[in-house]
Amino acid sequence: MRLLAITLFSLLAASAATAEEPPKWAQMQQAVLFDQDGSRIRSLVADGVNPNDPIGCGTFAPLDGAVSKANVELVGLLLSLGAKPRERQMVYAAYAQDHQAGLKMVELLRSAGVSVNARDYYLQSGKFTTALHAAVWSENLELVRYLLDQPDIRLDERNVDGFTPLMIAFDKGNVAVSNMLLAAGASPTEPTHESASGR
Repeated sequence: MRLLAITLFSLLAASAATAEEPPKWAQMQQAVLFDQDGSRIRSLVADGVNPNDPIGCGTFAPLDGAVSKANVELVGLLLSLGAKPRERQMVYAAYAQDHQAGLKMVELLRSAGVSVNARDYYLQSGKFTTALHAAVWSENLELVRYLLDQPDIRLDERNVDGFTPLMIAFDKGNVAVSNMLLAAGASPTEPTHESASGR
């Protein structure tokens, strides 16, 4: 009986040792979710994993994961390792509940070449939300100020719901953001909807 137990244990150990490790995309997904210092991500990229390959449904890339976690350090690391930013990531960053993290992520993405007028398109409708819409909706004053200081910022684009950033600020009753937008030259067009969801 003891010999049988030893044999079974040996077979299980051998089986575990020869089991395939998870695919690289799954390893990168786990690293984005749980890697505290970026060491696993650095190791995977050094082993040939493309930091732009999807780690989830559709085109969800490591940088999408880092932005959704509002992990500023991870965003910076992935950009330094060759991750190519997408416009939607800047819009998501502008929605961050942690206002300082949102500002820092947007600054990093701007430094990596993302347009100040970055858009997140709604399905195939051609309708979109910009980083400015998101920053106003989030009431992130510092981020709104940063975006307004950028050359070529478009102040009066309408989002997926038909609202300009100024309409969103009015709807939220945010006088400080409204004044900043007006001072920057936003057109005080009357809203055409009862309320602005901002998304």
